[in-house]
Amino acid sequence: MFRRMALAFLIAPILGLPLTAHTSEKQQTAYARGDLSLQAQEWLQLAKKGNAAAQFNVGLMHHNGQGVPQDFDAARKWYLKAAEQGFARAQNNLGFMYETGQGVPRSYLEAAKWYRLAARQGSASAQYNLGLMYKLGRGVTQDYVQAIKYWRHAADQDYPNAQYQLGVMYANGQAVQRDDTQAIKWFQKAASQHHVQAEKSLRYMREKNQRAAAKGLQPTTSGGFRVQLASVKSQTSAAAEAERLGRLYQPVLGDLRLILVRAELEQHGVFYRIRTEPINDRASAKKICRQLTSHKQGCLVIGG
Repeated sequence: MFRRMALAFLIAPILGLPLTAHTSEKQQTAYARGDLSLQAQEWLQLAKKGNAAAQFNVGLMHHNGQGVPQDFDAARKWYLKAAEQGFARAQNNLGFMYETGQGVPRSYLEAAKWYRLAARQGSASAQYNLGLMYKLGRGVTQDYVQAIKYWRHAADQDYPNAQYQLGVMYANGQAVQRDDTQAIKWFQKAASQHHVQAEKSLRYMREKNQRAAAKGLQPTTSGGFRVQLASVKSQTSAAAEAERLGRLYQPVLGDLRLILVRAELEQHGVFYRIRTEPINDRASAKKICRQLTSHKQGCLVIGG
């Protein structure tokens, strides 16, 4: 339900760049009516003089085929000129080209490098993209904690894709305690900006909580009791084991989902504990644990 992801590619040019002393009346009129072919000529003049914003615009026009023929190689060259001057929007788009293999051999390492440079300058798009790289393990070691870190930076700038992804992490209990209240909060923020997936997820969460209320249950929060089934060293292995255990013991667990809880042990390093989502009372948690034990599955009740 909560898995769809999309990269952020900046598609709007920097408008309002200064006109040169040689700008003709025809070109000024073209600016006013959005004639990109004549704007391209003016931006190209500025780009050749080293104006980073103009270089980004020329790269973007070649990338999109607006006002000039589409040419990914030319787009890359102009993005690179702007990116090397520290222009964050060009760095983000250059990262996008390397991640998707547009006009360059696909390289997740190069993509992550350029996203990181732009993210350090506060680019919400780059922070969001770098978060995806960490979630998927592309060009970096897979790390959900780092993904959440960068998405929070972007979400604090009201970036809807990042707000949606934070909602997903809370809804699924990935690197955070599963918490429907937090999930709904972030889905609401993204949905208020017309993020389609967030709107769908928000409806799903509300309907789920309505069904739970009808059964006398409480929405999932960070409190309650949990049943721990295993503790695994590798995050990837833990995710696979949680999926296996969830399928194997579905008759016992019912609608309860298994989540991963990251734990740092001083002498033993990081472990990922496989636990149920919160259960309202200890008696119910103990009952589930007894049933698991009868199937020769070790477990313990956490909380209270």
